[in-house]
Amino acid sequence: MDKRSFIRGFGMGVLFAAVILGISCLMRTSDSAVIKRAKQLGMTYAAQEEKLFQTSAPKNSAAAKTPEPSSTSVSSDKKPSATMKPKETKKPDKTLQKEQTDQKEFDQEKKKITDDFEKSTKELQIQAGDWSADVSRKLEEMDVISDAEAFDAYMDKHGYSSKIKAGNYSISPGADFDQIAKEITSK
Repeated sequence: MDKRSFIRGFGMGVLFAAVILGISCLMRTSDSAVIKRAKQLGMTYAAQEEKLFQTSAPKNSAAAKTPEPSSTSVSSDKKPSATMKPKETKKPDKTLQKEQTDQKEFDQEKKKITDDFEKSTKELQIQAGDWSADVSRKLEEMDVISDAEAFDAYMDKHGYSSKIKAGNYSISPGADFDQIAKEITSK
């Protein structure tokens, strides 16, 4: 490759990158569009900024003085009464309640999905003459068991492999090897 074609290609690349960056700067999203989208997603937008802590010094000297204890609110050996508590905002409580509600809904949905999965059954059809290995492979394909060879070994070890009976069976995905083996040898 000669020097002239290299410089030409490099220049075209720089020009192309500049055009792409220029277009992306023009397509910025406005603040109002961002706020509108956030409200659609359920986010809240404070009308004015609330200060939780005062970070600047008080403006007048009268505000800087601490109130003198009165006989009704504070005594020397008692804790301050409930009237002396600082004001609390309601906004964090609403946020906490929303988070707790969202967590409860999430937990309920998770429990429902788990229950549905556990209650769902798979239909297994065993033909006359099917071997233990065939049944194990079918169970693995149906995602009832994770290892067909381990199930086949279990069937052989416990004497179930010669007792498999043909028929249609409803098997739960959460069933263990013993439950499945008893089910397919019981009919």
